[in-house]
Amino acid sequence: MRVLLLYCGVARLLMPATFLFFSLTVTAGDPLSIGVITGDRSGTYIKIGEDIARLANADGLNLNVYESNGSLENIAAVFERDEVHLGLVQSDVLGYLQESQNRKLERVAQKIVMMFPLYNEEVHLLAKKDIASIHDLNNRVVAVGSKGSGTNLTSELLFEITNVWPRKKHFLTNQSALDSLNKGEIDALFYVSGYPVPLFKKIDEERFHLVPLSDNDEAGYYINSVIPKNTYIWQSQAVNTVAVKAVLMTAGFYDEYCEDIGRLMNVIRNNIHNLKESGHPKWKEVELDYVLNNWDRYGCIPSVANNVLTEKDE
Repeated sequence: MRVLLLYCGVARLLMPATFLFFSLTVTAGDPLSIGVITGDRSGTYIKIGEDIARLANADGLNLNVYESNGSLENIAAVFERDEVHLGLVQSDVLGYLQESQNRKLERVAQKIVMMFPLYNEEVHLLAKKDIASIHDLNNRVVAVGSKGSGTNLTSELLFEITNVWPRKKHFLTNQSALDSLNKGEIDALFYVSGYPVPLFKKIDEERFHLVPLSDNDEAGYYINSVIPKNTYIWQSQAVNTVAVKAVLMTAGFYDEYCEDIGRLMNVIRNNIHNLKESGHPKWKEVELDYVLNNWDRYGCIPSVANNVLTEKDE
């Protein structure tokens, strides 16, 4: 495994969480409210979180949805923010932590567990028309997502495994990146999110296009995917790309929150058909029992008789 370029940034974001994790407690007797941290308003995470909250709140669970800048912030928030217990993250983020060769970050990775695998998050590479492949980004100016975001981590890994070296990288939020592309300040932008994303609703098809990503270079890290034609009104052809799985994750909440988190999992499972029919289009891809390598499942199941808790699925 190559040394990951963003390791230092990951460490700065997550190191505080490793100290707070073991002191994270819930005061007995407090009314329980679950928080899920998602993404920004332009992405898919927050829509998925709101779909879950709609069903959970209708079932009597108090589920609050929080915005964020992406996967790394979400992992840190689950460990260090009292009001956050669940997070939506990219599946490749766990690999970054496991390969960090830092004991504190590895310890965080060991505490992360998956509630459910969800949908594919496609890598959108939107670029000027003269850019035909990721290799054309050599010596170009590219927006790679805000620091600590899942887009940032994925784009950096893609650069490393394809041996691509942009002349300059801009760490921009999604809307800022699109604005910069329109102004000609950058040549391309990365955005990792399940299609369709509202950010790409209006694109100048005469100037920009989605760049295909080959499965050859990225094999082993990502899964193959296709952005179908007419996913966006300006996109007339299907585009081959790669994707990561979105994962609904939590940490070591095997005490006061076990019953409510387990109940939330049942709400999702029992209403998956409702979500596929009336939720975000990405729910149609979800296979709740999909086996995702390296991820342990949340195994806290309260016993009716003695409230005995099990910590891991075997």
